[in-house]
Amino acid sequence: MQEIETVFGKTNQEKIINAKQDLDIIKIAQKMENESIKYYQNLSAAFLESKMKLFFEKLINIEKHHYDILGNTYEYLKSQTDWYTKEEKPSFEG
Repeated sequence: MQEIETVFGKTNQEKIINAKQDLDIIKIAQKMENESIKYYQNLSAAFLESKMKLFFEKLINIEKHHYDILGNTYEYLKSQTDWYTKEEKPSFEG
């Protein structure tokens, strides 16, 4: 339980409370996702081809997906126009 608290503990809570902008909060959340990925990778490394290894690898993939979602949200909040151009690939009508 103590190791989990280092990822989700007071330090990260204080950073979020003291964040100046939404973009700062998203970057903190991305850092937390990366810490979770590393944590699960270390746990996964302890197992050789077992259900536990597959379990931790699934958790790693879930955390990576969360990281990507946060990155997409960050880009959207930073510049909706650039995000739309990149994500929606608008066509020009003439």
